[in-house]
Amino acid sequence: MTKLYMPYDQAREYILDGDVLLFRGRMAVIARMIRVYTNSQYAHVGMAGWSNGGAEDPLSDLMVYEMLPGGGRGVKLSSRVRDLPGDIDVYRVADYHTNYTWNESGKLLAGETHVLDRRKAVSLMRDFCEPGNYGMKHLFWMAFSHLPVIRWFIKPPTDDALKSREMAPTCGEATSYSLRHGFTDVVRNTADCFTTPGDIARSPLLHYMFTLVPPEVEEPEESSLTEE
Repeated sequence: MTKLYMPYDQAREYILDGDVLLFRGRMAVIARMIRVYTNSQYAHVGMAGWSNGGAEDPLSDLMVYEMLPGGGRGVKLSSRVRDLPGDIDVYRVADYHTNYTWNESGKLLAGETHVLDRRKAVSLMRDFCEPGNYGMKHLFWMAFSHLPVIRWFIKPPTDDALKSREMAPTCGEATSYSLRHGFTDVVRNTADCFTTPGDIARSPLLHYMFTLVPPEVEEPEESSLTEE
């Protein structure tokens, strides 16, 4: 895939609520392990969301909502771009999708069009972002299931209804869940709790837009980056 690098100060006006942010995290050991075990270039995923009226509102902040081992959080996307220059790819979720069902009585194939509710997806993702809330148990279970020999005997679940609320979500699970309830299931045949950043990136309902690099004009520093 050819990369399109865009400075953050130019790219932010093109980013919408519900856009998916995929992180490579090339230097961290855990990130490297996730990429290897999931056969993907990505180790982490989050969701973009505007704090107020969107790009047109000068008082609105562009946030990234994400699940990290220290807990879920919402921080300014600009701060993540400064920390990880060239490591964050922006993906656009399709606005429409048609799900098909079989009408047995009428012997008809029926199609139902789903429209992406971007604000709902962001709201659901934001609800996951609480300090200390992270699915470390799910992460270890997924890593264990990918081990040689072990993976021969463990079949990953495919039913999203199996989601256990006793266990906090990973970044992939929170993103998949939010998109499924705000739109449709973007990763078919894989339960939310087993969805990885690589699975989301490979979804045919997501399309790469550009890769973020530090802004040509730096934003002024602020004391707090977390949205209340």
